[in-house]
Amino acid sequence: MTKASEENSRLPMASRSIIRTGRLPRLPWKNGAGTTREVAVFPGGSGPDSFRWRISVASIIEGAPFSTFPGVDRHFLVATPGTIEMTIPEGTAILTFGQSVSFPGEDEVAVQVLNGPVSAVNFMTDRTACSGAQHVQRVSGRVALKASTAALVMLVGSAQTEDGWKLGPMDILTCGPESETLNFTAATICTMHAWPNNTAFAE
Repeated sequence: MTKASEENSRLPMASRSIIRTGRLPRLPWKNGAGTTREVAVFPGGSGPDSFRWRISVASIIEGAPFSTFPGVDRHFLVATPGTIEMTIPEGTAILTFGQSVSFPGEDEVAVQVLNGPVSAVNFMTDRTACSGAQHVQRVSGRVALKASTAALVMLVGSAQTEDGWKLGPMDILTCGPESETLNFTAATICTMHAWPNNTAFAE
């Protein structure tokens, strides 16, 4: 991929940020059935019906139906130890730490906690504007993030940016327009990717 095509395939924030999830305020779900912490929206300042992508971290303490988001694709990751059962139109899915599922935001989805509570990372993309994906992987050493990376969440281990910022479990880095390289130590991470619909995602 050329430099120009890499730039056209990105949907980054205006500047890089490191978010300590535990310091964010809890907000009610759209349907009032649970709470979440909003991490980032793109473009910055977008509302619940105008974002291209959105990242939040939900606290799942007990069974509840999910809010619906018509026109949005949802990528849902269990980010802390525990087990949940999700009911989706195709059936049920048992998810444990580090496992994820994707589904259309208009689907009727519910969750039951089998071993918890758990925290879950929700990555949502506006289907008309862009596509998205989550990737969980184990990494160590110096790693350059792909151009399509919108954000990274630390699940296990630690990392340090090239300018000295440190990340631990449940810290989230949202990427700005500059490329990012981090030094990881015995880490498990989830990267969230977003790219405009007129471009192809390069693995």
